[in-house]
Amino acid sequence: TAKALLLDKQVMCNTHNGIINDFDKHYVTTGLFNFGGTFREHILRINENRPTKEFALAYLSDALKFAEATSKFRQTILENAKTN
Repeated sequence: TAKALLLDKQVMCNTHNGIINDFDKHYVTTGLFNFGGTFREHILRINENRPTKEFALAYLSDALKFAEATSKFRQTILENAKTN
């Protein structure tokens, strides 16, 4: 999902690390998305937590919220393109 939004900005990236860095640069630092920190911290917390059911459910919930937010964001971009 992050890569799709980056491609909207013509940011070409193919690595996991590149996508994370570029998403932070083009969407988080500009204020378009807010995670209460960086996208990197948000994504890579999977490496810092034990694989418990509670963590997995919370991580999945956050991923679904991110997918929904990016879908709404993309829809807004398309609607604005139609009116311009």
